[in-house]
Amino acid sequence: MWKNLASNVLTLFIVGLVAAAAAAGWAQREWVGAGPLETAICLQVPQGGNMSGVARDLEESGAIRSGSLFRVGSNYSGKQGDLKAGSFLIEPGYSMEDILSAVTGDGRSTCGTRVAYIIGVNGLDVRVRELDPQTQDFVITAEFDPKETEELPE
Repeated sequence: MWKNLASNVLTLFIVGLVAAAAAAGWAQREWVGAGPLETAICLQVPQGGNMSGVARDLEESGAIRSGSLFRVGSNYSGKQGDLKAGSFLIEPGYSMEDILSAVTGDGRSTCGTRVAYIIGVNGLDVRVRELDPQTQDFVITAEFDPKETEELPE
């Protein structure tokens, strides 16, 4: 009886090791492999945001397949606390590793809205531009002279 029990425990242990190795291989392929995103998106990370919120947003937008794996990978790589606030351009096919590098890098926003104050001899103009993630071009959404405009555009 003890031989059968020891044999069964050893068999379960070996099956468990094989399953753990397969799971680790799958996780590694998901982490460094190309992501499912087909069109570029602009990921907004709010001030005081956390990796759980970023993982949820990425999963909802279709940039990653598993938010849990993204959180575990960011923790394992030691970048859990390096999240930067801003707007980050996530290109099609970015891996989870690429996305983590984008949101924990130098903190410079790579997409979103930019407001430019153009100061000239004759006056001041304000130009609001937004980056279109698909075309990578800035589109002017508003342009006005604040002295001459009584009601500001949205």
